[in-house]
Amino acid sequence: MGFLAGPLTPVLDALATWTGSFGIAILILTLIVRLLLFPLQVKSMKSAAKMREIQPKLKELQEKYKDNPEELQRRMVALYQQHNMNPLGGCLPTLIQLPVMVSLYVVLVQFAERYANSPELQAAGIAVTFLGINMLEKSFIMGIAAGLTSLLMTFSVPGDPMQRRMMAPMSLLTLYIGTIVPAGVALYISFTNLISALQQYLFKIRSEPAKEA
Repeated sequence: MGFLAGPLTPVLDALATWTGSFGIAILILTLIVRLLLFPLQVKSMKSAAKMREIQPKLKELQEKYKDNPEELQRRMVALYQQHNMNPLGGCLPTLIQLPVMVSLYVVLVQFAERYANSPELQAAGIAVTFLGINMLEKSFIMGIAAGLTSLLMTFSVPGDPMQRRMMAPMSLLTLYIGTIVPAGVALYISFTNLISALQQYLFKIRSEPAKEA
């Protein structure tokens, strides 16, 4: 999944050299990636919003035809066609984003390893500390930040409150991961979560007037 690590590595190197800060370079790189993926993210959010709208009708069909799977399938397909939607429409953008995210993780880990063993990079004057935290070392504080921003992102996603509460424990896994990887990776996770939460908030604001109209 990390096949994009090769092209992204020189980009991070250039950003770190240009800004003189490993932390700022990570933030800029994250912004660039999120901007490139923005159309896919919007498509995913729209698909999820449509799915939430027809969820009550889906439940009615499932209850009505629970003893007739074939008829249930036909009715569900008809409902999707009626609303001009693909039930898998929200999955494809996420699947496309996964290789990019994994590749970014690989790039950040490799950069940390190369910097630790490269006098040339160290001599370039690139600051490896950001907000007082060494981005190349593990940081419990950054792990907590990754976990908290993951929780924020979870509750920023519209939907069933019960479902959100069930997803919340995943933030503990994110927190754990954030403490065992270099702080730079945890910074990337945290900033990505914040951007995702902001996107969800803005999408919600823009969607509400449309519903009222």
